[in-house]
Amino acid sequence: MNKVLILTDFSAASTHAIHYAQTFFGDVPTQFCLLNAYPIELEAANGAIYAMETLRQAAADELTQLKESLEASSITPTHTYETRTLAGGPVGALEAILANESFDWVVLGATGAGRSEWLGSVSTGVIRAATAHVLVVPATAPIRPLSHVVLATDANFVRSTECLEPVKAMLEAKNADLTVLTIENPDRKETKMAPETLDQVQLYFDPVKPLVYYIHDNEVVRGIDAYLETHPVDLLVTVPHRKSLVDALFGRSVTRSLAYHPRVPLLALYDAAPVSPANTDPTEVPFATYL
Repeated sequence: MNKVLILTDFSAASTHAIHYAQTFFGDVPTQFCLLNAYPIELEAANGAIYAMETLRQAAADELTQLKESLEASSITPTHTYETRTLAGGPVGALEAILANESFDWVVLGATGAGRSEWLGSVSTGVIRAATAHVLVVPATAPIRPLSHVVLATDANFVRSTECLEPVKAMLEAKNADLTVLTIENPDRKETKMAPETLDQVQLYFDPVKPLVYYIHDNEVVRGIDAYLETHPVDLLVTVPHRKSLVDALFGRSVTRSLAYHPRVPLLALYDAAPVSPANTDPTEVPFATYL
């Protein structure tokens, strides 16, 4: 059974993400946990505890209504729902719950709101913090069966295929096609995918025969955006690499850049094993860590 944590602030975007997740997981037995992080408002000492309890109860009541609505409209008996409330911001609440409980997936809606890409929106913060696969659903994403899945890779991303298992299972269950997309920098030979890496990917996804697509561009995000503009894509998949805080602040994470203003649903696969060591020097970030 899948355990899926869904962040909700009761907005239209987060509700859309819930409905998307219901279709995404289909008839697979899934336990959905709806999490709302309510704000901490302690401007004055007097009455602060009462105010906190009032906020918590309001969040709990709204979650209960949402849960009952989902249960009443569900056509899949294999989906179950529970609710949680935690004080604080959404990323902090996520870290707190994941510290005590294991989930396979985290799902959230995205509108592109945020102060800057460097500081990060909620979706970029969740991808950095979560120890689970993260599915970011744009508010405009159509809810429909998956047909076209794109796996965006760098030249050396495959160290272990274990984290790709959800994609392989998804392709087989939904009869979707797969494109392996690599952005090659024409000025850097090391960005070209090695034949043995490509062979490993193709062998792993057998019997699905992935199409391999190359774009030549010295900016990875721009190359991926160019592909998205000219091809139908239902889901974009990345494997984020471990990065230092300095890397994140200097905008080195392609996945978090994509999540900040997602054009299509984005699946960031969690890889428990570090792919490359954290680099604290922002001038020496190897291309293999661009995702």
